[in-house]
Amino acid sequence: MAVADDAFDEQCDYLFKAVLIGDSGVGKTNLISRFAKDEFRLDSKPTIGVEFAYRNIKVMEKLIKAQIWDTAGQER
Repeated sequence: MAVADDAFDEQCDYLFKAVLIGDSGVGKTNLISRFAKDEFRLDSKPTIGVEFAYRNIKVMEKLIKAQIWDTAGQER
């Protein structure tokens, strides 16, 4: 699910990283997909391992990169 884009390498002023954890099948992947790519899929496949997505946001002339990690929901 990683967003393949040259913007990933773009220099940013701030980098925020977050990890979503929770039970399997609750919508973590779709939540990240909606945030990063503005899409929602009813037929999404379960995450295997860990995936991530990011979004660059401009706030008051500062570039903020929000990197969100998606887990498989099998953490113990």
